[in-house]
Amino acid sequence: MAERQPSWWDYTRAAFHFRVPLGGLGDIGVNYLCLASGAIFAGLFGIAHNFRASLGVMLLTSAFELAYLWFL
Repeated sequence: MAERQPSWWDYTRAAFHFRVPLGGLGDIGVNYLCLASGAIFAGLFGIAHNFRASLGVMLLTSAFELAYLWFL
């Protein structure tokens, strides 16, 4: 029986679950670390009522995620 060719969704799912050993954190997904830090910084800027900076952080975080998925 012929094997199924991986689809775009299979590659995207594998990229999201790709883990890198980081000192002190163990094996963690780089994109999870970026999403968590982006959400924390956007939330802190939102609490400080600096919404332009919050939107900038969300834009940079999403740009990193798209570049990460594209190049991985």
